[in-house]
Amino acid sequence: MMTTTPITATATARRSTPSGGVYYPDSDGKPMAGSDLHRDIMLDVIFMLQRWFAGQSDDVYVSGNILVYYVEGDPRRSVSPDVLVMKGVRQYQRRVVKLWEEGRVPQVVFEVTSSSTRGEDTGRKRLLYAQLGVSEYYMYDPTGDYLNPRLQAWGLADDTTNGRDYRPLPLLTDEPGYLSPELGLEVRLRRDGRLGLAIPRPGSGWRPLPRCRPRALASRPRCTKNERRATRLKSRSSKPTQDRNSSKPR
Repeated sequence: MMTTTPITATATARRSTPSGGVYYPDSDGKPMAGSDLHRDIMLDVIFMLQRWFAGQSDDVYVSGNILVYYVEGDPRRSVSPDVLVMKGVRQYQRRVVKLWEEGRVPQVVFEVTSSSTRGEDTGRKRLLYAQLGVSEYYMYDPTGDYLNPRLQAWGLADDTTNGRDYRPLPLLTDEPGYLSPELGLEVRLRRDGRLGLAIPRPGSGWRPLPRCRPRALASRPRCTKNERRATRLKSRSSKPTQDRNSSKPR
């Protein structure tokens, strides 16, 4: 079931500075990712999620590596998730994201982490996402720098002592991975160790969504044979069934 998360009272109360004439930069001067591997994984997840939601609703915004401003009038208050999913808003290209204009916060955030971003991903970002009200937070360490297991996930919970904080999401029973209530997908590791997403199909085995990227968006689109076949089968299944004999020449 799809839910939306409005801006929290904490974030709303910070709108003390007028926003007129304030410029919100679209770059913080930091590189897109720490390595080619981290960049490719981030783009794979973005394209898988864009394709997944494209057939369901126009009101789901999927993006990543974009500056998200969360205090109106203060361009110093920003964060740049590797991947974000925000439901209840239109999918179109934005220069930056201003949460007070969107009227809600992302429901899901992914961070492709490493030893160089460990402090921020496990500290400031995690705390901020919880305070803003991000429902699910996923961290993936592709090279195993410090996370064990390399994929970990948390769901937002209200702590009577510390306020909002994250608690680990329950693991799937058959193998390491998580069921995302917000995405309606299973988040797992593929056989090659890469992050994968799959439609929940109990008893039918692990069938990840294809992660091949559109040619216009990928600098080097590469799909495995199975992924290309899955994409073709999906396309065929969406077409109306026709009498095969009617298309043959007489």
